Amino acid sequence: MSAPIIFLSCYWLISLLCIGFLLFVPVFTIIVLVDLERDHLNPVEMCRIINRLILPEYVVQGLTVILLLFFQCWLELVPSLSLLAYHSYLYLHGKHRFDPLRVYKGYELKTAKRRQILKFFGYVICFIPLAYRMTNLTLQTLRKHEIDPVSYTHLTLPTKRI
Repeated sequence: MSAPIIFLSCYWLISLLCIGFLLFVPVFTIIVLVDLERDHLNPVEMCRIINRLILPEYVVQGLTVILLLFFQCWLELVPSLSLLAYHSYLYLHGKHRFDPLRVYKGYELKTAKRRQILKFFGYVICFIPLAYRMTNLTLQTLRKHEIDPVSYTHLTLPTKRI
């Protein structure tokens, strides 16, 4: 039993928005960490900026996992569940927030950048099958309604007679 096409389209749109946000957070965090490394930011401001994004990232990750479970997208669920388990571990052990003192002493800077890069690639792994399935659904819908997605026959260039 497949869900109606409207629900699937809404699902793909919401999932793409969620994954887009989740791809943005690690990239933004890496940029802020590099700014700290080059003394464009102080550690207190850097921690304030990054700590504001942590809980929304976890909530969006949880929403993404719930959507993937509901629509039974098992391929995308595996990396999403592993990232959710990692986020849960950090949250339950109180390691999800950045501490200005530890960042100032340089304990967390390199490991934080590595973690953000790994999270980014985890989100990319979630995004690729999602984009493939959404494109496949769109093409199937267009074929079902007999619409040619690449029809440029109505566009003709004027020819110049010599």
